[in-house]
Amino acid sequence: MFRRFVVWFVGSFGVAAALAFGSMGAGAQTWTEYHPAGGSFRVEMPGTPTVKTDDVKINNGRIAKQTQASVRVPKKADYSVLYMDYPPDVGRGVPPEKLLEGLRSDIATHGELRRDTALTVGGAPARDFVVAARNNLAIVMRVVWFDNRLFQVSVLGLGLDVADAPNTRRFLDSFALVKP
Repeated sequence: MFRRFVVWFVGSFGVAAALAFGSMGAGAQTWTEYHPAGGSFRVEMPGTPTVKTDDVKINNGRIAKQTQASVRVPKKADYSVLYMDYPPDVGRGVPPEKLLEGLRSDIATHGELRRDTALTVGGAPARDFVVAARNNLAIVMRVVWFDNRLFQVSVLGLGLDVADAPNTRRFLDSFALVKP
């Protein structure tokens, strides 16, 4: 179900992030709250995000709308929050925790799983994990499944120390589900 997203995610962000960190100058950082209309969440981001919406093919050739907000902090990390609504039948009969484990396992195929913790966010099942990918790229991710909506809050950076960096923790820990 998530394989196409994983390939896109690691391909588009992994290569771009690895190249950009070494070639861009440092910039000032101002934290802002991102709370999109209809998004059902809020998160603090280290700058004003760039937002884009795409149609993504999911299982059986169906299309799901995906919205992503991202901020690049040059020579530091890429911060991204993505959400996608799945049709009601996706995952029917499968515990949400298993869906999140599957996503984690798919992303971990692009490197080595270094950390993995099950948790809840606002009462919804969630998972935090860290993957050491190629080219010294670290993928730090919190995934949440709520009412057939998948949220992915991620930081991509060079070196595993990005997983415990104060800005990474602030970003991930600021993510909260909110009522519309």
